[in-house]
Amino acid sequence: MLNILYGALILAGIMALFMAVHTVYVRQHGGKETQLSCGGCAGRENCEDYREGGCDGRKMSRYKAVFFDLDGTLLDTAADLNAAVNAALAPSGFPARTVEQTRADIGNGTKMLVHRSVPEGTDQKTEAAVFEVFRKYYAQHASDRTSVYPGIKGTLTALAGRGLKLAVITNKNNEVAVPLIRKFFGNRFCCICGWRDGFARKPAADMFTYCLNQLKVKPDEVLYVGDTEVDAAFAKNAGAPFVLVTWGCRDRGKLEQLGAAGVIGKPAELMQFV
Repeated sequence: MLNILYGALILAGIMALFMAVHTVYVRQHGGKETQLSCGGCAGRENCEDYREGGCDGRKMSRYKAVFFDLDGTLLDTAADLNAAVNAALAPSGFPARTVEQTRADIGNGTKMLVHRSVPEGTDQKTEAAVFEVFRKYYAQHASDRTSVYPGIKGTLTALAGRGLKLAVITNKNNEVAVPLIRKFFGNRFCCICGWRDGFARKPAADMFTYCLNQLKVKPDEVLYVGDTEVDAAFAKNAGAPFVLVTWGCRDRGKLEQLGAAGVIGKPAELMQFV
């Protein structure tokens, strides 16, 4: 009887220790106490760190969610956007744009992309007509040459393996953004917010607030990841820390001046910030 009692007490002690390690921790970070959430063993078979022996299923994160920009961060969409721009410019006899010119113009939504693409001084009626051609063309060809940046899918898997909620926020129209994301990432993201009526485009914080409410998290519990000065302003307006990436639309020199928690050159480097 005593052996059974001792065994039960030892087991209870082990379980208590396990739960203490496996639940919520508090760690000093950035000069303040930050609550850490753990993905535990849920989904660990999909966790890149666990498969590679670098995680025992109990790695902790200082955040509860990671929100991503789309164009230039998750997907290389420049070639398809450029094709749509040139298809829209041609009927008006406007000169074609290069992919690199289009890449530099990305960041404030497709209306601004078209505005930056038409010749300076183009009247509003003509610009509106160009945009309408662009909109219809891009809706049909948004994924012809678009691709996922190398390393992104593995990093998303690793983040989900730590129990982090993932979301995408983009100035791309919602009716285009959702099927595009579903095609390349399936149901990986808990929340997808593309621009639609009732929201102001980034850098206004409307869409960030929407995702916060959907996922029931606070701004300082979210790390935002983007690739332009628009993304930096967006995160600041939302009151969230952010990381910027160099594989998208801007060079490192410009990004390092924007006050990010970090500027990274490979998706796997994001793991050190969560």
